[in-house]
Parts: sequence; C-alpha cells; structure tokens
Amino acid sequence: MATVQDLLRLLQEAPQFVQNLLTESRASVPWLAANPSAPLDHICLRVGSADEYPLFKQSLETLGAVLLTEHPVGGRPIATYKLSEEYAIHVEDPLWPGDGGEFGNVPKVRSIRVLELPSPKPGRFYATGWEHVEVAVGGVISGVDLGEVVRGAVAMSDAERDAAALVCLNAFSGDALNAGVVYDVSAMSKGGFNIDLRFSGKGWAVKFHWIPLEKVIGIETKKV
Repeated sequence: MATVQDLLRLLQEAPQFVQNLLTESRASVPWLAANPSAPLDHICLRVGSADEYPLFKQSLETLGAVLLTEHPVGGRPIATYKLSEEYAIHVEDPLWPGDGGEFGNVPKVRSIRVLELPSPKPGRFYATGWEHVEVAVGGVISGVDLGEVVRGAVAMSDAERDAAALVCLNAFSGDALNAGVVYDVSAMSKGGFNIDLRFSGKGWAVKFHWIPLEKVIGIETKKV
C-alpha cells in the first residue's frame, strides 16, 4: 500500500538519501565536487508496482503537491509534481553557496520541491523509494546565471533548444574534471532538450541535464 503516512516517511528520509548521494557522488565525480553551485532541481521517487502509482499520486495531492505534468514514456506514465513549501525537501550541504532562489536561498541548505514519479515499466520491478536526483548544469557550463539560460531557452525554436542542450552536455562530458568518469549516455539519443548523462552508485544515481525539469515542462506546455 501507499498511504499518506508512507509518503511522509519517505519525505522524512529524503534529506539523508540526498546527503549520502552527494557525499558518494562527489568522491566519484570530481566535476560535482568542484561545482557545488549547480542546483539539484528535482528528485525521483520510484514505486514498486503500477498499483502503487495512483496511490502515491493521491497522497502527494493530499499533501498539497501540484501536478505539473503527466505523460507516457516507454509504455508507462510519469507524473511530475511540485511539493508545497511545507513538504519541500531541505538538505544540509556545507558546500552549497545558496542561490537566492528556488533551490535554496540559505547557504548550506539546498531545497528540492520538484518530484518525479514514474510508474514501473511493464515487466520491471523496483523497490519503492528514492532513486536519483538531477543536476541542472546549464548555468555553470555557460558561465551565466541559470535563469538567464532558461530565458534564452524560452526564446529558442525547438531545434535550437535541442542543439543547445546537446552542446551543453557535450561540453560537460568533455570537461577535464570528467576525464575518466564513465557516464551512461543512453538517454542522449532520446532526442529533445531534456537529454541527460547518468552516473550510478550503489542504491542511487545522479543525472546531469541542461535546465531544470520544471522549466522544461513550462516550455513544453507553453507556461513560461
């Protein structure tokens, strides 16, 4: 079952999951350790069965989360929610400088409010729990404020956005700090401007993409 209490327990566990992920991933991915200003823009919660998926959706909405989008990917739906401020995930991180905005304006405390909820693919099993976080690297790679990168993306054509995302991730993977780091590049071939590179550890993964998922959704739905 997936009750509101189950979701509350997972939300309470989320900061420790992210702290452990940051500690372990920084040890393996020097770029991440060297660029603590890159925001963690969303977190992914896996569910163990297709039956749990609508129950977790209902629980999120009971806690005031707002559905940003839901669409089919790979034969199953994926929903993305924005958590209410009351249930935002706050993560202590001594390297986080604070960004004056939505990802944690207090130094040393990151904030994550966007949650991705995929239903399992047919025939696949996942343990219910936190799976990965994603890092928006567009600002750091371009050397400008991430908000400016997003504003530029809004003004682009679809083809220009796709190209810009590819250029960004190619620059990221080609950075000297990533020499010797082996990323899963399978999502680079899916097309669009939300392509990503993935690095997996034991019980966690971190993905790197161009701009925050909420902004991707806003552009796709013409809401930004």
